[in-house]
Amino acid sequence: MKWYPKNSTGLEIYETKPGVFMSSSTSNLLAADAVSANRRNELTARQRDSLLNQSSNSGWLGCGLAAILIVPVVLIAGKWLEQHEIIGFAVIIGILIVSFLIAGRIVSIPMRRRLSNAQIQQVSGEVVWHGSAYVALVDGRPLRSIYNDGVNLVPGKYTFFRLQHSDWLLSAQHLDPNASAVVNNPAPTRDDFAIHELQSALNSTNGFRVADLSINKEGRLSPRQRMSLLRNSASSLILAVIVIVFAVFIVVVGLRDKPDDILGLLAVVGVFIVIGYFIFSDLIANIGDTLSGRVEVVSGTGSKYTTQGRRQRHINYHYRIDNLSFSVSQAAYDAFIENVPYRAYYAPHTKTLVNMEVG
Repeated sequence: MKWYPKNSTGLEIYETKPGVFMSSSTSNLLAADAVSANRRNELTARQRDSLLNQSSNSGWLGCGLAAILIVPVVLIAGKWLEQHEIIGFAVIIGILIVSFLIAGRIVSIPMRRRLSNAQIQQVSGEVVWHGSAYVALVDGRPLRSIYNDGVNLVPGKYTFFRLQHSDWLLSAQHLDPNASAVVNNPAPTRDDFAIHELQSALNSTNGFRVADLSINKEGRLSPRQRMSLLRNSASSLILAVIVIVFAVFIVVVGLRDKPDDILGLLAVVGVFIVIGYFIFSDLIANIGDTLSGRVEVVSGTGSKYTTQGRRQRHINYHYRIDNLSFSVSQAAYDAFIENVPYRAYYAPHTKTLVNMEVG
């Protein structure tokens, strides 16, 4: 049995043999003491605090109450507070704090009454990829975690404990796929449901097709994948033509207006040569992959990371498998679970990821 350390999302993955894994999580929802208490129809002190915090979001009520309190203060002592700015500022801050505390207390009254005789419901459900995140579902309806870090559970079958007649998820326990009962510390074993959900999430977010996989396993691109690379080649070609036309225009205008400024023209030409080098390198790589139609495969434990330049607001998302990196979308990045064994199929020249298998 092989154990991988916790990854950046707080998930732990266990592997027993190639292609077989089961996941557990360090999510707050899996705390053993909470699960044990919920089985006895009891809430832990932390769960009570979390429920009260979640139900104390006063929002507009806090703003309205603050406005009601500030108006008479300004009317009565406005001029004096204007002369004493520091005291006036402190008074305003104090009113805001008191207003939101009172409003939070008011809006949490229904939850406080409910917690005085809390009933906990035990239900069966699963964690699946839904929309743009992994969510806890019971009979097709999502549950909300009482903690601020969200559900933070890996795919699989679970027993959920929720506040009765609500969608508040209190705790969860992963089901052993080879047993009929729930276990506190599941032994490493194959979880076909988890594998299927992870594979489905990766397919939907990366645009992978199951029909292409058998072709990729033979070391070839499918016709659809070739067409996609051809479109990339067309985009690079159009960009290259635009750069060439613009470069020629700049040189012609420069020779006409400033024929003696040879150094300036050489500098401009040098810049366009550098730009053209990267564009044509990308174009040649895309054409090479399209014409060859070859696919290569890399296997290994997966990880993910982001990159961002100092002055760039745009974040780039990447998978890494056995020291090979692939650029992906944010949705694909979110769907990816680290420390799981993967097989990635890619076009060799552009390193374009065309398909992936879990295990």
